[in-house]
Amino acid sequence: MFSWMLIACGTTKTVNPETLVIADTNKIIFLTYSISEDPSGKRTLTFIKQNIVEGKLKPNSSWSVENAQEGDLICAQLNKNSNIISTRLIKNPLKKHVESFHPSGNIEITTINQDKTQFSVRLALHSQTSIITISNFADRKSLISTKINLE
Repeated sequence: MFSWMLIACGTTKTVNPETLVIADTNKIIFLTYSISEDPSGKRTLTFIKQNIVEGKLKPNSSWSVENAQEGDLICAQLNKNSNIISTRLIKNPLKKHVESFHPSGNIEITTINQDKTQFSVRLALHSQTSIITISNFADRKSLISTKINLE
């Protein structure tokens, strides 16, 4: 008698349930915004455009809100009753990291702080999504709400 035994080894990782929400459509939404910050630290977001395409996104644990830091943004998909369907982290769009080669041959990373820029967000779109909000991580204060038309 011949038998097979399957053994799995690995590490366990605690995953935020928010990152496990799977979109119930095969659609991806791309949202483009401009962001500016005045000298007092007040941020202003302006919606530029949206584009919905067919496709699926792979889950990415780096998008978890648990990885947020000061200056980052939180993007939330809400249903028509303003209940949160899913959330996603947006790393601080006003802070750019540029890699360059140092004369010694090492790679050097320089951080550039900007007062304004444009950025895009891509999300696995849920069929129940009616509004997408972007908030400051630090104070959870909503900066902009974008009404989504799925038709």
